[in-house]
Order: sequence, then C-alpha cells, then structure tokens
Amino acid sequence: MTWNTSALISTLDYCDQFFDLGSQNTHLAIGNHDVSNITNLLTYTQKERYYSFNKNNITFIVLDTELATPNISGSQLDLIKNVADSIKNSHYLVIILHRILWMVDNPDLTHLQNSVGGSSSNLNSSNFFEEVYPEFQKIKNKGIPVFCIARDRTNVNIEYSIEDSIQFIASGMVDYLSDENNYSIVLTYLPETKKLNYEFVPLNELDTISD
Repeated sequence: MTWNTSALISTLDYCDQFFDLGSQNTHLAIGNHDVSNITNLLTYTQKERYYSFNKNNITFIVLDTELATPNISGSQLDLIKNVADSIKNSHYLVIILHRILWMVDNPDLTHLQNSVGGSSSNLNSSNFFEEVYPEFQKIKNKGIPVFCIARDRTNVNIEYSIEDSIQFIASGMVDYLSDENNYSIVLTYLPETKKLNYEFVPLNELDTISD
C-alpha cells in the first residue's frame, strides 16, 4: 500500500484512516512492500497472514505471496487443498493475492511481462500451475466459478481465462498516472440471481458506485 507499509506505526495509522485495516470487511493480501514489520501489520489487520472465510455464500481465500516466494507451499498450500476438498454450497470462490503468480512462465501473458511490477515480472518460476491451479480446477469442476484477483503494480488491466474458464484479473494502477487512468476492480454480487460480476472502475469514479 505504501513503500514500506509496516515499518512505522505512523504509516500504518495513515493507511488505517482510509482502509480501516482491522474491520471484518477489510482483507489485505500482503505484498512485498508490506513486510518490513509483520508484527506491526498484523496488529492492525487483526487477521492471519493468509486465511479463508465465507460471506454471502461466497468463499474467499486471501493468500500471502511473500512467505515462500515464488511458491505457495506448506500450510498455505494445505489451506487451499482443504478448501478444495470441503467447499460445497458456495456460489463462488474468490482468491486474492499480491504477486501475479499466474503470469509466471505463462506463454499467453509473456507479452505483458514488462507491464507489471518487478515483484511479479522478475519471477521466472513458480509452483502455481503445478500445485495450486489444480486445486482451483477441482473447485471449478464442482460447478463453483472461480475468480483469481492479483494486485501488483501494473499499468494495464488484465483479464485472462484458460479454457476451463477460471477467471484471472488484475487492474492497472501506477503512481505516475492520474486517477482517471488508474483502476480498481469492483465486484457486484446479486444474491437473487447468484451472479457475481466485476468491472474495472477508474479511481476518480469509485465514489459514484452504489451499494
């Protein structure tokens, strides 16, 4: 969120003003600029470094791509496997992570490699497609659509879907562009139709979005 989010309490106070980090409705996927002092950060978020939760019949997984970069392994991989084995009644699965691991060694996205932050573009290997992605496929094969949202520094909006229709999304947001040209991803869930939609919304238009 900042150059060194957790290094100083004053910086976390600043971020907390805007994001209410400890709220049960605020979920932070830890990135490479957030890890200077994990104890400070977790004191504010009041959550684990990675976890899953369910809200409105949507299951969410928040990942920490800094724990074993470039891989998702150990108890974090176990968490994903447990969700894949146990998920039944959710209408969607939404995964939130920082580094865009699904770009690594992906020939379909090679042309975008220079458009994303170094914490993603400098990776030349990852176990994502070998060990993590198959778990998401299991969930998709249960009839549960899967959205995988990443958020590294990037100057392009990315929408990518392999033929099994797991949807990968990343929005463009860099410091040298104006709010008209930086984007957030807004998800809209319609319970009556069990439909989850997403759109790229410029930052200057966020306050026009209704509940």
